[in-house]
Amino acid sequence: ACLHADYIVADSKATFEHGNLVRGVCPLGMLSQTLPNAVGRARALSIYLTNDTLDAAAAHEARLANEVCTEGVEAMQRRAFDVACEIVRGDAAQALLQSRVAAHVAHRAAEAVGHAECRLTNGGAFAKALIADSYAVPPLDMTPLLLEPPTIATSPEYSVHTVFVPASLGGLEPDWPDNALLVFRGVEGAEHFCLGGDPSQANLESGSFLDGLPAFGNLLERLRDAPMPKVVVCHGATRGGGMLFPCLGTAVLAHSDATFGFPEIRRGALPGVVSVAARRRLSPAACE
Repeated sequence: ACLHADYIVADSKATFEHGNLVRGVCPLGMLSQTLPNAVGRARALSIYLTNDTLDAAAAHEARLANEVCTEGVEAMQRRAFDVACEIVRGDAAQALLQSRVAAHVAHRAAEAVGHAECRLTNGGAFAKALIADSYAVPPLDMTPLLLEPPTIATSPEYSVHTVFVPASLGGLEPDWPDNALLVFRGVEGAEHFCLGGDPSQANLESGSFLDGLPAFGNLLERLRDAPMPKVVVCHGATRGGGMLFPCLGTAVLAHSDATFGFPEIRRGALPGVVSVAARRRLSPAACE
């Protein structure tokens, strides 16, 4: 519920935990939208799948809490009241209202369907035990709740397809099967995962750096729309356009030597297309 607030003040002893996954329940209350909006998709997936318990400092670091009060609960409540007064006295209230992300109908429907499926499958909710076989579960037709039909068959027969990503994206053809779990990794023996394009001074001055944008846009669409999960394995440096893969991957595994960044900015060029994917994976605050 706190994620529906505009500003969160946490006591230094506060803890945050999703807690429903271990009880067999899917996200509810727009958590599938509000948590990624607050901390970014990557951190949200980690918090949800590992059922992490965050203390106040970790919540603040993850941008889940706006500030932490160390002087006790009463001082925290006074601080929250002072913040509310500051908001309504100025123009901040209207700005906050305009910046709120509208509740997405598809998210709400998906959460409702997922919750119903969980309850039918394993007892879900806050049940202490699975539903007994003798319990007559009323039939539930969820077809009317599905806003979009599945894009792939639900057959368990699928393959794992490895895509070797070259150090330069100019040599990558986005040609992979739609019915396979995709694993993106660097070329065998390569020092780095992917360095993206070539934003050298010569390419920037000549404008040739822009020639690869159509192909890069096509790669972004193929990655974004791939229906099966995508696992990205990064080592060494991942830079510029190469950041597209960890930003759009379902799960990202990073070697201890892995580094990530956008060097284009220091060379007078904006990240461009990949910035759209970065804002999807990370929180807006982290991107800025």
